[in-house]
Amino acid sequence: MNAERYALEAGLLADPDNLAAHAAYADWLIEHDDPRGEFLRLQLALEADDVGKVVRRRPWNDDPRLRQAVKRLLPQVLGRLLMHTELAAGRKPGSGTVAVRFHRGWIDELKIEKATPRILAAVATVPTLLLRSLRITEPCDRSITAALGRLPLPGLRSLVIDDHQFTDDDLAVIVSAPYFAVLEEFVMYRGGTITDSGAVLLAEALSKRPRMRLTISGNYISPIGRAALADVGYGSGIQRFDQPFESPVPDPTVWI
Repeated sequence: MNAERYALEAGLLADPDNLAAHAAYADWLIEHDDPRGEFLRLQLALEADDVGKVVRRRPWNDDPRLRQAVKRLLPQVLGRLLMHTELAAGRKPGSGTVAVRFHRGWIDELKIEKATPRILAAVATVPTLLLRSLRITEPCDRSITAALGRLPLPGLRSLVIDDHQFTDDDLAVIVSAPYFAVLEEFVMYRGGTITDSGAVLLAEALSKRPRMRLTISGNYISPIGRAALADVGYGSGIQRFDQPFESPVPDPTVWI
């Protein structure tokens, strides 16, 4: 990777809310004929328009300039991901669909339904340096966990996995992934039975992350497993909750 680009991206990862750093990165992309530069600059300009206002997240197609920029951007940025999935485009995801939210020129959130190892391998090729939230629902293949563990997601803050039967090996892969050290939330919905050894493994990893929010819902955990999690302060997380994780509100955002 170009040394200047590497330095700019390292700065963004260290301080993702530094708008000056984002502007400098946009300039660099434009100078190197990368279409993401124009897209990033437009998002920053629209965000500046909202300074001091109380605004709601706007759908991606509210602004015609942003809509056109997205259309030009998608084939280049999401190439391999588009090959293996269909965009949700505002409708409820179906088989093999992905919903993507852009913020400041980066993919900020991904929702993938019926993921496969091939789809997750494609995720590794798109701009996910500042990806903050990843949700995987009804994965099609039990081997997706290995692919998930290999993803380079240094900015990930929320990981939600829904309707996947977790084995001890699955949990071992997830808790050993580099991004687990920076997660703020880990959610497992409808994951079948978590064994005592799996719960102990999870508890050991969580003991190093005292501020992570853990939610386990629709899973069976024995009293021994519950006790192991409670011993490290996570007993209250084994229940359904009403307030889903929300990353800091980015305006404007782009959902596709």
